[in-house]
Amino acid sequence: MIYQIPLGTMWFASAADNVVLQGQLFLTGGNVKIGTTAGIQGLRYDKNGANIPRLDISSGNLEVHGGITYGTASSTEPFHFRMTGGTVTINSGSTGSNRQLLYLNDVATSTFFMSAGTVTFQKPNTNGALTVDFSIPGTNGTVTSNGGTLQFGNNSTASGAVFNFRPYTNATQPHFRVAGSAGNAVTLATSYGSTANFRLLSLYIDVNKTFDIRSIGGAVGDTKTMTLMATCNGVEAIYNAGTFQQRLSTVTFNTAGAQAIGGPNVTTFYNLSINNASNITLNKAANVSSFLSMVNGKLFTTNTNVLTCLSTASSSIGSGTSYVDGPMVHTVASSALSARTYPIGKGSAYRPVVLTVTHNNAVSVTYRAEVTNSPATALPFSYPPTISNVSAVRYTRFVRSAVSNFTSGRIQMYYNTDDVVGDKNTLVVAHDDGVSQWQNFGGVATANWVGNITSGLFTNFHNYFALANPPGGGNALPVSLTSFTAALSGKDVEVKWTTESEINNDYFTLERSSDSYHYSELAIVDGAGNSTSTNNYTFNDQQALRGISYYRLKQTDFDGNFEYFPVAVVQNKTKGTFVLFPNPASNSIVHLSGESNLENAVITVQDVTGRTIPSTYRATENGSIEIQLDEYYLKTGAIYFINATDGQTVVREKLLIN
Repeated sequence: MIYQIPLGTMWFASAADNVVLQGQLFLTGGNVKIGTTAGIQGLRYDKNGANIPRLDISSGNLEVHGGITYGTASSTEPFHFRMTGGTVTINSGSTGSNRQLLYLNDVATSTFFMSAGTVTFQKPNTNGALTVDFSIPGTNGTVTSNGGTLQFGNNSTASGAVFNFRPYTNATQPHFRVAGSAGNAVTLATSYGSTANFRLLSLYIDVNKTFDIRSIGGAVGDTKTMTLMATCNGVEAIYNAGTFQQRLSTVTFNTAGAQAIGGPNVTTFYNLSINNASNITLNKAANVSSFLSMVNGKLFTTNTNVLTCLSTASSSIGSGTSYVDGPMVHTVASSALSARTYPIGKGSAYRPVVLTVTHNNAVSVTYRAEVTNSPATALPFSYPPTISNVSAVRYTRFVRSAVSNFTSGRIQMYYNTDDVVGDKNTLVVAHDDGVSQWQNFGGVATANWVGNITSGLFTNFHNYFALANPPGGGNALPVSLTSFTAALSGKDVEVKWTTESEINNDYFTLERSSDSYHYSELAIVDGAGNSTSTNNYTFNDQQALRGISYYRLKQTDFDGNFEYFPVAVVQNKTKGTFVLFPNPASNSIVHLSGESNLENAVITVQDVTGRTIPSTYRATENGSIEIQLDEYYLKTGAIYFINATDGQTVVREKLLIN
C-alpha cells in the first residue's frame, strides 16, 4: 500500500501508540502526525513479503510523537528512509518513547538517503543510555548524506537532556546540530560502548549545548576520530557556541571545498589534523592540547584568530603543501629543555622553524611566531662588525609573553631557493637585540639553496630572526626593490630607484605609458650584477609627456628571467599663457586667445572670493573665445580671474572691470 500526502493534515493512529508501516508513505506537502500525544511508540516498520517499507519526505511536516524504528519482531529487517526536503519532528509526545528514535537496521538492503530538510529530536529516549537514539545502516546498508540536518533538541527540550548516536567508520552522516532553548543544557554523545571513528558533514553546537566524543556510557572510545566533510553554513565545518568535549579524540577536515572553524567560543582540540587541499581558515581562535598534524592544505590564521598549541601539545613540521599561513602560538610551562615545532609559512613560502628553550621555572610562557615576506633589511637595526647584511626576502617574528624566566635557546630556520643561500658554510642567524642592532647567533647549515640552519646557543630573546651573511660570506640574500619613484623636476621627470643588494642582475628597463596599458621602452640601465650594498639609480626623462604619465621598471637577470615592479605615476600639468582683451574691460564681453587650442577647453570665471561668476562662451572665427559675463555679478573696479584648462595645460589671467 502506498500513501501519498501532498497537502492538508493527516493524523495516523491518534488514539493508538503506534503505526505499523509495511508499505510506502510519501509526504510531499501538508502536515502528518503519527501516534497519540503521549508518544509512547510511534512509527514501526515491518517487512511483509518482498516489499521493503519506505518513508519518503520531500516537503511538508511530519510529527512522530514517538520514534521511527523497527517493529517488535523486525529487528533484522530492512527499511528505506529518504529525505530531500521538509521537516520531521521525532519524540514530541508528552511521555516519549522508550525505544530508538530514528533507527535503521544495519542490514544489506536498508538505505538511508538525506540531501535536504531537517530532522529534529525533541526528547531523548526514556530508556536511558543503553538505547540508541539515532542509527543508520552504516556497515551493511547504503548511506548517502549530501545535505540535510539532524537537530538534537529544540525549544521544548528539557534542560539536562542527553541524546546519543551510533558512529560508523565508513559512512558519512548528515549535518549535526545540538540545539534548544539558550537557557537549557543539552548534550549529544556517541552511543553506549562505541569506539568507531565517524564522519559528519559538519557540526554546529548552539549556546549552552555540548557535543561529547565520549561514549554515553563512560570513557570507552575517547580516542575516536571525527572527520568533517563539508560546512554547516557554507563556511564553517565546526561552529562552536557551546562546548566541544574533545577527550582524546582526533578531528580532521577532508573535503573538496574550503572549510573554516568558527563560532563565538574557542574550540580546543586534542589532536587536530589538517587534511584539506582547499585549506582551512580560523574564524575564531582555537587550541590544540596534544598534537597538530599538517597533512594537506594550509591553515589560515590571523592575529585575532590564532592557533595555540597548549603546553602539552606538539606539532608535525608540515610540508610545502601544508602549513600554517599566519601566526601560531606554542605554550611552554616547564623548566626542562623544551622544543617546539612551528609548521609556518606565508603565501607560497613554507618556512618552518623549531624553537628550543630553557626556562628557570615552570611559569607558563607563550611564543607566537609568524613568517613575514618583507625585507629584514627594512627593520630598524644596524649591523654589528660580524654581519654584513641580512635577508631582504623575509624574516620570522616572535612575540614572547612578558615572563622573566628565559635562560637560553636555539632556533632552527628553514630556507629555500629564493632565500639564495649559496654558501651554507658562512650562513648565520641574526636576531635583534631589542634596541637598535642585529646580533650574530652563528649557526650550522645543512646545505646550499634548500636546507635549514640551527643557531648557536643564545641567552636573550626579543622579536626578529633572519638569515644573515658575515663579511666576506657567499650568501647574496637578495632583496626586492626598496623604492621606485617618479616626480617632476622642472620640465623633466626624474625617476629614481634603490636596491639594497642584487644577485645576477643584468639590467633594468625603464618603460613609460600615457594610458597605463601600452608601454614603450624609455631607457636601459645596467644593473650591479652581484652586490651586497645599497645601489641608487636615477634617470631624467627630458621629453616628459604632458598630462598623466606611467613609469614602470623591468629587471632582467643574466639568464634572461625578468620581473616587473609596481608602477609610479606623474601628473604633468604646465602653466601656459594667453591674451585676454580688452583688459581692463568696460563692459561684460571679453575675448580670450592663446598658444594652446582652447576650443575644447573648460573655462571658468571667479571673483576674488573664489565664487564662480555665471558666464557664456562662444568660439569666434579668428580662433579666440568670446566670454560674456553675467552683468548682475559685475562691479566697477573689481578684479576677476579667468581660468582655462584642456586637461594638460592650465592658464589663468586677471580681468579688471572699469
